[in-house]
Amino acid sequence: VDRERALSYRESDALADAVARRLVNDLGVQCGDRVALLVEASAPMIAAILGVLKAGAAYVPIDVANPPDRVRSLLRDAGARVLIVDAIPEWSEAGVRPITLAALGQPVPPDYPAPPAPAPDMLAYVIYTSGSTGRPKGVMIEHGGAANSVQWRRRAYPFTPDDATLLMPTYAFDAS
Repeated sequence: VDRERALSYRESDALADAVARRLVNDLGVQCGDRVALLVEASAPMIAAILGVLKAGAAYVPIDVANPPDRVRSLLRDAGARVLIVDAIPEWSEAGVRPITLAALGQPVPPDYPAPPAPAPDMLAYVIYTSGSTGRPKGVMIEHGGAANSVQWRRRAYPFTPDDATLLMPTYAFDAS
């Protein structure tokens, strides 16, 4: 997976499908499982998030700037089974399988079945607060709630294909 290259919608969808099928068929991820992402921002990262969602799992975005102790704490609290990374970390967390985005993005055999589509009441992602007032807290967002938020934003901010926006926060920040 080339993190520096832009992806077309077709390429993003194909990568997301490969991630979903590998998560389900190779790693045993099931609907409702939590899959953490600890990767640098890139087009493949977006496809990985979509792949986790296509697998029926919930993604847990973790900022790469976090120290290992905080990452391990978030993994434990979220109950993550899999950790998607750019490179396998030197540290580990019991019960969490690290796997690189590059490994997940490899083409899948044709006999790998597609996972079922998630329902609106299923968990989509778990986003953590900063912890500035104590211990970070995980906020669980369901697919239906996320879809409603996106639809509201589309109505409130009627962007056209000619518009451009700037977004700077980490993907581990909910507004992003």
